[in-house]
Amino acid sequence: MSTEMRPNLSWPRLAFVSFGVVIMALGIALITLAGLGTSAISAPMWVASLIGGPSFGVYVFLVNSAFVAFQALLLRGKFHPSRLLQIPLVALFGFGIDGWMHVVGFMSPTAWIGQLAQVLLGASTLGFGIAMQIAPRSMNLSGEGLVDALAYVTGRPFPLVKVIFDTTLVASAIILSFAFLGELAGVREGTVISAFLVGPVVRASRYPVDRMMRAWLRRTEGGR
Repeated sequence: MSTEMRPNLSWPRLAFVSFGVVIMALGIALITLAGLGTSAISAPMWVASLIGGPSFGVYVFLVNSAFVAFQALLLRGKFHPSRLLQIPLVALFGFGIDGWMHVVGFMSPTAWIGQLAQVLLGASTLGFGIAMQIAPRSMNLSGEGLVDALAYVTGRPFPLVKVIFDTTLVASAIILSFAFLGELAGVREGTVISAFLVGPVVRASRYPVDRMMRAWLRRTEGGR
C-alpha cells in the first residue's frame, strides 16, 4: 500500500489478502519447524520466543503492531486511517503462525537433507502467499507498511529500504540470541536460503495469482 495512494478496501480484495496472509503463516511455520533457522521477517520474534515469554505468533503480533505505531510517528498527518487495518491483519498473521506450528508440528525432520527440503517448501509457500497478499493492491502487512513509510520519509528507493530493514531484523535476532542464549539461535542457513528464494517465487507466482484474483473478483465484485 503506497503512502501516496488510497488502497482498495473492498471485502473481496481484503479476503484475498487475508488468505494470502494465512498461506504466508504456513510458509513461516514450515521454515521454522525445519530447524535451520526462520525467515528474515520473523527472525527476532522467533529468537524472542526461544528466550521465553509469549509464543512465536504472539511476538509476531506484538512487534508488527508496534510497526503500525512507528508508521504513525513517521507519517504524522500523512498517516491514512486505513493503515490501522494492518492490526487485524497482523493478528491473523501472528495467530496463524501459532496455529500452523501446531497443525504441521509433526513436520520436524532430523536429517539435514530433509530439513533443507522443508525449507525449500516453506520458502516457496511463503513466496506464493506474499504474491497473493500483494496482488489486490489493497493492504500490506505492517512490516511492508513501515518500509513504505521509511522510504517515503527518507526519499530512498523502496527496494533499498527493504534490504536494510530485513538486514536489521536478522542482525537484531543475532544480537538477541547471543545476549540472552549465549549462542547463535534462530538464524541459520535456512534464513539465507529463504531470503534468496522468496523473491523469485513471488515474481514467478504473479501471473497465476493474478489470474486467480481476477477470477475471484469477477465472482464477487463484478471484476472491478
